[in-house]
Amino acid sequence: MRTVVRLGLLLALAAAGAAALGSHGGRRDPARLVVAAPTLDLDGGHLRTLGVAECLFEADVGFGPPWPGLALAATDEGGGRWSLPLRPGVRFHNGRPLDAPAVVESLREALSRGDAAWLGALLTASARTRDVVEVISSAPRLPVPSYLVRVPVLAPGAVDAHGRVVAPVGTGPFVAARYVADEGARLVANRDWWGGVPASAGVDVLVARDPATRAMLVETGDADWAQRVSRADAARLVRRGFRAPAPAYLYNVYVVFRAGAGPVADAAVRRAVALAADRGRIARVAFDGAARPAGGVFPPGHRLHGGADAPVARDLAGAERVLEAAGWRRASPGGVRARDGVPLRVPLLTVADAYRPAWATAAELLREDLAEAGIALEVEVLERAAWSARTARGDFVATLRGRVPGWWPDPYGVLRTDFRSDGVNNVGRYASAAFDRALDAALAAPDDATREAALADAVRVLREDRPVVALVHDEGRETYVTASDVVGDDDDTTRVRAFPGPRARR
Repeated sequence: MRTVVRLGLLLALAAAGAAALGSHGGRRDPARLVVAAPTLDLDGGHLRTLGVAECLFEADVGFGPPWPGLALAATDEGGGRWSLPLRPGVRFHNGRPLDAPAVVESLREALSRGDAAWLGALLTASARTRDVVEVISSAPRLPVPSYLVRVPVLAPGAVDAHGRVVAPVGTGPFVAARYVADEGARLVANRDWWGGVPASAGVDVLVARDPATRAMLVETGDADWAQRVSRADAARLVRRGFRAPAPAYLYNVYVVFRAGAGPVADAAVRRAVALAADRGRIARVAFDGAARPAGGVFPPGHRLHGGADAPVARDLAGAERVLEAAGWRRASPGGVRARDGVPLRVPLLTVADAYRPAWATAAELLREDLAEAGIALEVEVLERAAWSARTARGDFVATLRGRVPGWWPDPYGVLRTDFRSDGVNNVGRYASAAFDRALDAALAAPDDATREAALADAVRVLREDRPVVALVHDEGRETYVTASDVVGDDDDTTRVRAFPGPRARR
């Protein structure tokens, strides 16, 4: 069924290109899809989202079981041992058959580097036969297929000794004829694709960093898709008959506190920030209403959403009581609070770029909210590169940060990477022995019920410690427009993140 659906998606893409050409006078090849993107990287993630590379399994945006991909199924044989039979007849774009030794080489490379490296301490892959991959997890209840949705399978030799992708060779419906990072790509249909011959002759990726330019390319008929356009442009284009389908997943935005840094080392200050923030106003104003107020790191629909959530309604009086009890007092009505002669000033980093157009406004609204409680939030807006560098090295007191909860579909992955003391995305350097113990208990759990209880314990520790304050679940971060009635592949959060995959007409 999945194969039939995906073939239908490609047929829809071809129709999209034809529709765009018919509307704009035939300026370009109607058989090719043109995508206007804000950036293009030569890495496994972009290759996956563009249909060049594929994974053994595909994620379900609703946090359900993953779909079969290059693996036909996953058999849990107990004790952490999984059998993954490969889809027969699949070949890499260079003609090499997709077999277990090639998949194992790709998995070992991926699990030894980058943000998936922590999985390398848990997972061991080997070729049971030419057609079956065996993966052994040191954690008996880890749902291994949910982690392989993030690991694209590339051909042997595609990655160099330093972990860089040097040859964009995968198994997907499109072959990279030209691929230049931050410039563009020309993809051609893979006529030997296991899912059938793609109806679209190929995909051209145009890199345009300005969101208004990307919207204009669709409006003039020079592109079929525009990724990450402003909501204002999307609304205007919808009025003109274009489509701007909403993605089916939520992108969480929260304040991250640097552990032990200045006044935020006081748990009372972190709690007061959570109480004083007017999340409803931030969602309405900064995100144009395309966001939901958030109280935890997991969004509605996730099984840990209830346990993760704190009340999201603003409680300014409660924030002031918390600060008073902790010794942070005002010298004059409406002034900045201080304790032991130290004013309650909290520097906050944020970023202004095409990926996060609402964050600077959200930070300013939060500054106004906290000022009413006597907290002076000092907002610094940086370009993307500077913000990324500062947050990566922990050079901040507080920063806005985002997370796609489905990045690791299993909640352990999000908790492990973002909040464990040695987590690869733990930019706030949060360290809690109680939290780490709860995660360790989840990893060693002998059954699913014990595992779920341990994960819930970890979330409760987060709620009490507040290393982050969740602001909103952003519903529109991936706003895009298309020139036809084809919508994005909104059943897969990893694909929607960077390139809305095709989907059948509705």
